[in-house]
Amino acid sequence: MLRKMLHLVVLVVGLALMPIPALADVSPVGAHTLERGAVVRGYELIAAAPNLLASNDSLTPPLTDGAPQARPLPQVASYYTWQGVMHILGGWDHLCFVLCLCLLARGRFLLALVTTFTLGHSLSLGLAFFDVIHVPVPPVEVVIALSIAFMAREALRAQRNGLDQGAEVRRRQIAVVAGFGLLHGLGFATVLHELGVAPGERASGLLFFNAGVELGQLLFVGAVLGVMGIAGAFDRREPVRRAALYFAGLVGCFWAVERVAGFSLGIA
Repeated sequence: MLRKMLHLVVLVVGLALMPIPALADVSPVGAHTLERGAVVRGYELIAAAPNLLASNDSLTPPLTDGAPQARPLPQVASYYTWQGVMHILGGWDHLCFVLCLCLLARGRFLLALVTTFTLGHSLSLGLAFFDVIHVPVPPVEVVIALSIAFMAREALRAQRNGLDQGAEVRRRQIAVVAGFGLLHGLGFATVLHELGVAPGERASGLLFFNAGVELGQLLFVGAVLGVMGIAGAFDRREPVRRAALYFAGLVGCFWAVERVAGFSLGIA
């Protein structure tokens, strides 16, 4: 059974890393590597093709002479919340990091780690979106990928040493997750900038986009815990956990190398 599972992991890794010509301009992590054109400004898209999204008016900002009009708050809320949910569920690097958190801890400590990650990326998202801080995107993308490999390693070490670790180790892990959360928030801010937020919607757009990110994150955490519960019912929790962590770590390393290469060659 374990051998079949490892074969499946190898197959999945191979498929995940396989280049697809039709998607050559899209980052393998989904939505937030902006240099590859994975995100298009909402207002520019509508201005260029005003009829493209006509069937989904509630999710698109109306235009008057090329300028976005102010929208009712419920419409703003639905639009940016949906964008946040779709970004996090399509942002494979963010999901891999959260996966490592789910496999590192359990119970109240897992809640503490997820909350710390949320506070960290919410803070940096707000600061970067309002231009309080400015950080180049490519190095951030590299470190985000490395954060996945680091947390996968941390979770594997915790598995060997026992998940119930001392208070000092837990404090260190919380501090590390807080720092990585700040970095992931910078990636979220770049996406929100690229959505083309109207001046009158900046505060509400930030609030509801972040709420959507958190909602998507909670959905993913629930899905991971559900899968692990099913694996535990068949006495396969530890093999599944170990395979998932090795998968996340390998993919994180691959993304880091790919992003460094793209950054160095100017092909990000």
